[in-house]
Amino acid sequence: MLLHRLRGRARGLALVAGWVSLAFGLYVVITTCAGIVLNYSPVPFGDQWDGYLGKYLQLRLDFWDALWAPLNEHRQVLARLVFFSDVRWFGGIDLLSISVNLALCSLLVALILLILYQNLEGNAAIRLFLTGAVAAFGFSWIQWENLRRGFQIPFFAVCLFALLSFHAMVLCKQRRHSLAWLGVSIASGLGAVLSMANGLLILPLASLLAVLLRLPWRHVLVTAAIGAAAWLAYFHHAPGAQGPLSQESPLSSALRDPRHSLEFALLYLGSPIAGVAGDITKTAWWPLAAACGLLTVLGTLAGLAAMLVRGEQVRAPQFWMMAVTACGSAAITAGGRLPIGGLPGALISRYTTQALLAWIGLLLFLLVNSPRTRRALPLLLCGLAMIGIGVAQGDALRPNRTVDLVQRTAALALRNAVYDERYVAPLYPIPAHLIDIARQVRSQGIGMFGRGVPGFDDPPPRPQVDGTCPGHVDALRPTATPGKLVLEGWAWDAAHRDLPKGIVVVDGAGRTLGTGIFGRSRQDVQAALRIGERRTGWIAFADAAPGPIRVLAKTAPGRYCVIGEASAGLAK
Repeated sequence: MLLHRLRGRARGLALVAGWVSLAFGLYVVITTCAGIVLNYSPVPFGDQWDGYLGKYLQLRLDFWDALWAPLNEHRQVLARLVFFSDVRWFGGIDLLSISVNLALCSLLVALILLILYQNLEGNAAIRLFLTGAVAAFGFSWIQWENLRRGFQIPFFAVCLFALLSFHAMVLCKQRRHSLAWLGVSIASGLGAVLSMANGLLILPLASLLAVLLRLPWRHVLVTAAIGAAAWLAYFHHAPGAQGPLSQESPLSSALRDPRHSLEFALLYLGSPIAGVAGDITKTAWWPLAAACGLLTVLGTLAGLAAMLVRGEQVRAPQFWMMAVTACGSAAITAGGRLPIGGLPGALISRYTTQALLAWIGLLLFLLVNSPRTRRALPLLLCGLAMIGIGVAQGDALRPNRTVDLVQRTAALALRNAVYDERYVAPLYPIPAHLIDIARQVRSQGIGMFGRGVPGFDDPPPRPQVDGTCPGHVDALRPTATPGKLVLEGWAWDAAHRDLPKGIVVVDGAGRTLGTGIFGRSRQDVQAALRIGERRTGWIAFADAAPGPIRVLAKTAPGRYCVIGEASAGLAK
């Protein structure tokens, strides 16, 4: 009787744990979606200038060559179709791309759950628990770089196509060597190739999976042959491609510095630890990250041993292949990125997607292939990982306003045709190249240079002034761009007890010369006016003009107030 009660209580606790895990998974999904909205920026960053706006201009000139041309070592063919559509029909401010990115992430999670449900033997409690865990891993904000910018579509696309290719190969085995599912596997592998450079791994790995599943040799050879053809086509220098695919091959780089390449790969596979720590420069966390990476490699090798020994009896080999793919990606990335970013480069957020998938893949692989009485270890490890995910998840709701202001200031300068490297450098490591692209894009009025871009004002040629507002012009300086000025100060909308919506600079005749944005912290103004808002500081860029220059604050659509006046004599 007592034993029966204890078992009943254990089942009840397991069910509670399952519901808690599911609730946590929903929390991660919801907060990540909220984080995408809160952290949204229409300002392109880094390679987005080349591969998004710059690529759109190239596609308009020579569509097919530009579609196939490499960016760094990647041929992002499928993503470029989305980027082209985003700029052409949705304004080029990342809205379509982010939506597609989120859809790919959702499909990836759904496919993992589909495979899990098909292979899991267990009660409702364990299904609830693992559903929450998969959702948490798939939508974790640890991978924030891949979530908040649509330009990262290839990261989720290559993972989705890889898993779909492996799943189709398993179905090919289960459906009596179905040629249709073999075709789906190969097509998905080609989709991975057209997403990112590490997609080249997928068809060879699908061939390996076909061997381990004891599929007919013709299936293996067809898959391998198409994979080899994809490699040849990928590394053929297409007409219109700009420069070599890389300065140094990953293999030669790894052979030149094998110890650091191995460290890089292990840190890559343990990179979610850095997401929990919140700072990739905290080297105290690196040994733990490397240890997690080593466990990932050892778990992958153990999975290989299981596949070699048990072969067709192994359940859900797709999950193991997720880890194999991550290990291969880590090795390739170590060879290509170690010379550029050093060891800290292994821990950047964009690489955590592959690591998270490797972790959950190995845990699910172990779980579905373990007897019900031996599932405690993978469930415990899964729970510990979810605690770490929860620690980092709060960052989704805390946008980095300092970084956002720096990038919006750079964008503001470019919108006002100010090409001063002091202001625009935060958007791209080579400012001269950025300025060249920005000039071309600005002339087309697309992307962040269009009208109605969130975070930037489009004032009329002669704004209508309705009185004055508290504020001051603290500084007026020339920029490195001839005939362009930068102004700084503060302002407050006393009538509405709110921060003004924007800044407009006009000349003595009331003609618009430039625009500005708020966001600078002014605690002195906050204390003097006794208000709760501290970001009353503004910066503006404008054309130089003879005579006095007035600065207006936007208080409502079409309504402005004067906050100060300056003249060329104030410039220093």
